[in-house]
Amino acid sequence: MVQKSGQAWRDELGDLMRGVGGAAIIGVPLLFTMEVWQGGSVLPPFAGAGMLVFSLVACTGYNLLSGFRNDKGLRKAVMDAVEAVAIGLLLAGLVLAVIGVIGPGTPLADALHKVSLEAVPLSIGASVANTQFDAGDRSAEETGEVESASRENGSYALWKDAGITAAGALIFAGSIAPTEEVALIAARASLWHLVAIALFSLLLSYAMIFVADFAGREKRSLTPGMLQSPVGETLLSYAIALVIAFAAVITFHGVRAGESPFMALSATLVMALPATIGGAAGRLIV
Repeated sequence: MVQKSGQAWRDELGDLMRGVGGAAIIGVPLLFTMEVWQGGSVLPPFAGAGMLVFSLVACTGYNLLSGFRNDKGLRKAVMDAVEAVAIGLLLAGLVLAVIGVIGPGTPLADALHKVSLEAVPLSIGASVANTQFDAGDRSAEETGEVESASRENGSYALWKDAGITAAGALIFAGSIAPTEEVALIAARASLWHLVAIALFSLLLSYAMIFVADFAGREKRSLTPGMLQSPVGETLLSYAIALVIAFAAVITFHGVRAGESPFMALSATLVMALPATIGGAAGRLIV
């Protein structure tokens, strides 16, 4: 049996995280939608399995008909679809757990139905990312961009990334901030939930930008400057997402007299999760 080299494993991880990034970008609004949570709770028995079969068929069909792969074939399409559905299930379960929608006290059938229902759009998002945004075949022009990245003005790159991050964060946060789900999640979140949300936001942002095999990954890693390093850029982007999230919370939910500051902090950290995904999406586009 031939063992995979270190580069092969890095490529596999990059492909996996590209799928996770696509799933997060497309599915995050539904992960914060109460009607979808409730829909998962009232699904009949075995409906979760039906959702998984639907996701598998939809992803397989998309993989076959997308027209972006040179290695088309039913077997390859099914294998990619299974991977996309697995990514959808994993990401849906993680997000629903960190925001407190499911937990140790949730009945197993209820949790499985919610995760299965949420996994449908996330699986499709993973398929879209893995078929249409594969950076495996880089053009000569992009290779030249990578070589010139170290010569790019660090200050310009910093302000450009900050502006794009703020714009993406504003779009994603603005679509969720007016809803009551933010206040509901914040009200029942424990300190450990908030720590988990913050760490998950940071890890997901880092993985989407510097691990996922999207086009331009090498260029982003080589841009000079302390705040343009992978860790520095991730922390700066999260700080921007927190500012946008706090502004959204104040605008749409306000701070009542006598209310504990913990509630505003909780709502800000909850809102920062979609804002962070939006900021990462903005940097991936440019």
